Amino acid sequence: MKQPEERDELSGYHWLIPLFSMTGVTLLLLAGAFRNSVLDPFSQGYIEDYEHQRNFQTFVDEGLLIGTRRRGVQADWDAFYRYTRVNFGLGRQVAAFEQALAQGELQGVTEQTLPSKWQALAKKRLIKWQDGAPYCDQAAYHQRMLKTTFGRHFLMAANNVQRLNNDDGVISADEFYFRETNVFSVTRVLPRGTIYDRHNQLIVGWDKGRRQRDNLHEGVFHVVGLPYRFGIEQKMEAALAPKPHRGLHELAGLRGRDRKGDDLQLTLDSELSAHLYELFEFPKKGRLKGAAVLMEIESGHILAAVSSEAPSTTALRKNYDALIRDRDNRPLLNRAWDELHFPGSTYKTVVATSMLEHPDLTRPSVRVKEKPVYLKIRNNQNKVHQYPINMRQAFAFSSNTYFAEKGVVLGGRTAETANRLGFNQVMNLTDGVADAKEWLTAAPTAYRGPQHIDFDKRGDFRLVAQFSLGQNQIKSHPLHMAGLMAAVANNGRWVAPRLIKGRRRGALVTADHNPLPFSQLQYGKVKTVMAADVAQELQKACRATMNLSGGTGYYGAQIYRGEIDGRVVFRSAKRGQMDAGFMLIPSAGKTGTAQHGRKGKRPHSWFIGYAPADNPKLAVAVVVEHAGYGSLYALPIAMEALAGGLNSLAREPSQDFMQPPQTPSADVDPTF
Repeated sequence: MKQPEERDELSGYHWLIPLFSMTGVTLLLLAGAFRNSVLDPFSQGYIEDYEHQRNFQTFVDEGLLIGTRRRGVQADWDAFYRYTRVNFGLGRQVAAFEQALAQGELQGVTEQTLPSKWQALAKKRLIKWQDGAPYCDQAAYHQRMLKTTFGRHFLMAANNVQRLNNDDGVISADEFYFRETNVFSVTRVLPRGTIYDRHNQLIVGWDKGRRQRDNLHEGVFHVVGLPYRFGIEQKMEAALAPKPHRGLHELAGLRGRDRKGDDLQLTLDSELSAHLYELFEFPKKGRLKGAAVLMEIESGHILAAVSSEAPSTTALRKNYDALIRDRDNRPLLNRAWDELHFPGSTYKTVVATSMLEHPDLTRPSVRVKEKPVYLKIRNNQNKVHQYPINMRQAFAFSSNTYFAEKGVVLGGRTAETANRLGFNQVMNLTDGVADAKEWLTAAPTAYRGPQHIDFDKRGDFRLVAQFSLGQNQIKSHPLHMAGLMAAVANNGRWVAPRLIKGRRRGALVTADHNPLPFSQLQYGKVKTVMAADVAQELQKACRATMNLSGGTGYYGAQIYRGEIDGRVVFRSAKRGQMDAGFMLIPSAGKTGTAQHGRKGKRPHSWFIGYAPADNPKLAVAVVVEHAGYGSLYALPIAMEALAGGLNSLAREPSQDFMQPPQTPSADVDPTF
């Protein structure tokens, strides 16, 4: 009988719950008001707010904040530094000093003989010395600019672009932006997300309020890029940007549960990429320009996308503006998919595909006797085989006269095949990736030059013959050619390339590490670009190139497998394998030597291929500019890429393909 009475007695105090709640909220708001007024970090009240609004308008008017196609806003750091060099006294002094350096006025000057007009910059530690010569420390200058009110406000805008609106080209901030950023910007410098490679090796992180780039090797530089400028850092800005916790705590001036930016796991192998980057340094030729792309056939994951000319982290900090203006070396250009070259004989893969798709015009069983000259097309060193050859042998020997003649017979049909195989189209590397900006590659071109070609006109046959050898109007880049070879190895299925393997939500800013696992993102989209039987015939031709005596890749670098890992050596004419305990891992592909019309320059060296030949897992494409024969320069780099890629995949528990086959494949038989 007492229980109901007790319940009735307690129920009389329920009204205290909302009272206590309202009291707590009031006290919280009062504490926030006290902090925002009496303890204001800037202690300038609305004066700071007004100046922030004025500077914000300058950012918009001068193009420091720019609108994007998706109605978002992006901060242009290059424009910021150019603006400060014109409108700030310190910036003008730095610009004048850099001009004096460029004109050679400070040649031979030492620290003791530095002219007095530059002494102020030296005292501010903006002028430093290296190998006895002065230079301007760009990182120190940037830090000085960010400590000014103008720089601090621009940093606020750059870190809060998600709060800026872009309506029909008019950029504005939300209602509480200025007051809130003034109050909280000092304590709320939130970290960007961390980027890892496929094996969870750190590439770029966050340390002491700035991007930590000590592990950013030149081999992955062009893919990772720089925040707000290019690469993953720009295209995945929405994911990598920190996630401030919006809510009642902001009104109260409290920190809240702010999160770091999301972490990304790339498909790249950073160690392999670094190794491939070093391979573009040749003993007698020095560092040659070029690119290498290695991709997983089934998933489209890119294990390496190396561009041979990349600036060091030190060079970026010292003189980023000069790197942009370097038109000769173009160190910021991603040659893996932003620069087009004539593909040379590697384009015979497309012509061979068209031949197999039109057997009524070019039956593979019909043997064609090679000629010394066909439509003014010559073979390598004018070599002519004295016996008839079929398509597979012509592919392996890289017969120019054979494919020139077949290209003329096929006419416009090869152009149709080329379009289906990705020519005249761009690739979007972030297609289907959430929160990603569009990342478009250069479009490979075929049969779309300034001169219109009539495939049926006899006078145009010579040009059509050149097209069939990957010259004239035919251009491509390594990523596209690697995708083409992957489609051949994948029985005609083209898998769109992917750079992002996994993603996870950013940890709280107070957490030391992120315990969440990476959620695996989808594979690239798949489309069929050729029939399976056509692809299988091409596979045999690609194997012949590397495994048929006389093939252009037969005496080149090959992959040998031991008990632990794979290594690359050149196959000797007297031996078919390495030392005891190593077995040849057969590869397949096509070499290429592309003429470019520049006098005094050697042709470009190409190789495209895949491995293992009897169980394809990885496809590769390598171009080395002005190097020479593809079998001598591009092929060794490609084999190093394939061997390193197979070793990389073997580190993943689900892979067991590295065990050599119990019985050799019939397709590897040199007799074919």
